[in-house]
Amino acid sequence: MKKFTFLLTTLLFLLISCDNNFFLEKIEEEFNVYFSKADNPQLQADLQGIKVASDEQSAEDANEGKPAVRTVHFGFRAPEGTDLSNLKPTIDAGKFWKCDEAAVATNFSQGRGKTFSYYKKANPANTVKVAISVIEDIRTTSDDSQVSKGNKFFMEKGFFISSWISSPGWNSAGAEYNEGKMKELGFSGPLFYNREDEYPDPSSSFDIYSIAFGFSSHPWEPEYKILSDWEKNFTKKPAIIYAGDEVYFTEEAMRWAGYTFSQIKKEYPDSICHNNQWGAQYSFDQMRFYRDFAKPDMITYDAYYFNEKLKYPGGSCYRMYDHLSEVKIIADEPEKPLPIGHYVQAFRTSDGVNVGTQIATESELNAYYYCGLTYGAKWFTLFRWLQNDDKVGVLFNSDGTTTQTFDIIKAITTELRNLEPHMKLLHCKEVFYKSGSIFNIKPKFLKKWTSSTDSFIKKIETENLGTTNEGRPGDILISYFEPLPTAETYATLLDGEYIMVYNGLLFGSGTPVDTALQEGTGANTKQKITLTIDKAKTVKKVSRTTGQVEQLQGAQNLTGDFDYSLEIDGGKSELLIIE
Repeated sequence: MKKFTFLLTTLLFLLISCDNNFFLEKIEEEFNVYFSKADNPQLQADLQGIKVASDEQSAEDANEGKPAVRTVHFGFRAPEGTDLSNLKPTIDAGKFWKCDEAAVATNFSQGRGKTFSYYKKANPANTVKVAISVIEDIRTTSDDSQVSKGNKFFMEKGFFISSWISSPGWNSAGAEYNEGKMKELGFSGPLFYNREDEYPDPSSSFDIYSIAFGFSSHPWEPEYKILSDWEKNFTKKPAIIYAGDEVYFTEEAMRWAGYTFSQIKKEYPDSICHNNQWGAQYSFDQMRFYRDFAKPDMITYDAYYFNEKLKYPGGSCYRMYDHLSEVKIIADEPEKPLPIGHYVQAFRTSDGVNVGTQIATESELNAYYYCGLTYGAKWFTLFRWLQNDDKVGVLFNSDGTTTQTFDIIKAITTELRNLEPHMKLLHCKEVFYKSGSIFNIKPKFLKKWTSSTDSFIKKIETENLGTTNEGRPGDILISYFEPLPTAETYATLLDGEYIMVYNGLLFGSGTPVDTALQEGTGANTKQKITLTIDKAKTVKKVSRTTGQVEQLQGAQNLTGDFDYSLEIDGGKSELLIIE
């Protein structure tokens, strides 16, 4: 998929209260604020491309039959670096304004919202008229929980491991729903995208369902339904409602997301909601606005890294690190952090978007799940489920039998379920990076691990045990976790510091598919990672194969500290507890 950067020159947005108690309830109408062309020539240039209301529109006519006064929240947002210190809006509302104009001007210049009453007036001469949509906050709830709704959902329900499955009519031949095979994979439930009423109600079969649908321009119109009657079947149990996928950042899209999420929270209070962007689709400022305005319960993205063309120096998928770091930064900023997740590549591709021949190898599939887990992800969804299709799909052969990829994902899911009792209750505090080679591309957002990063690991050494990367070591990641608030309500975590050690050595992308699948196994990209740990510490491991906690035996070195060696397949992680 081509990366698309949407340059937002200037947008007038409503700034609703930052208090999470407020929910957007309805779209009222539009009103106008006027900026003098003479006084603000640069602003006039910046406003090019903004939707401008019709000069012929009569404010009085538009207000006919409606109350003359509304209570609204509004504000001005400009590009980063824009000087707003001298911005003074000319508010032509005469005697109908019920607010202090100086205070309004101050709020404009500082980019904040202001609550006031207004009445529409006709456009004054020689001014720029900009339409602002009005959203009224009329519903308040209290939330005294210590943890975000999204994290509470996963603490109770566990990981959501799934596959995207669309309607067969939606350009997805072979997208037949096969409940038995999804259960064989250990999935939490399907993610239905724009499904039609094709199947009987299976709402008792899985514990969690995800219902996804696309962007709608006017959700506040009376005939608009957030969920169809068939989709509502799946909310009999708590569900993940996924509203909008890869929607460009526009005022209309944000209005839609804010309205739709607020309705979901009201109508389906036991469910959680989110939408999805491709990796780095939104800038940080846009992501923050989306997060604070629409109030999703989770942040997710999709990116398909492994294809016919792109090779990663040293087997290091730095792009995955960057995208996971970006969503983690956004998810961690609120007082109550949000959970994160990402899609998993499960189709044949030439370039990450278009159909081709490349299939993600075992080490690369491991990375999607375990690198995500190293960042604390709790939502993993295949894109996409295609049955009886070996031209695009990777899970099934043309005769309906399952593939090697199916078996790999089944094995990974089993391991994740063994780690789940611990991981679902943990929040990733920070991830550090140790490069395998000077030739590897450094991640944008990760700090380098050093012996001063923590108080117990003195040294880390890495040895390539496999056959790839010319014997040179690959990257590793070290992440540090803490219990989520109220974790003790669900289970007793062990005392000590939870850390995860990730083997970032991968192979496959940019190599002919047959060679990639043969050489890109977990075994061929295995590394021995040796941690030298303070002699006063005890080291335990949560077994990926059994889920049991095992005490590790280290070898004492000349300093008196202990060396603990971990042999980890390419793309996998080990969960350790340092006591």
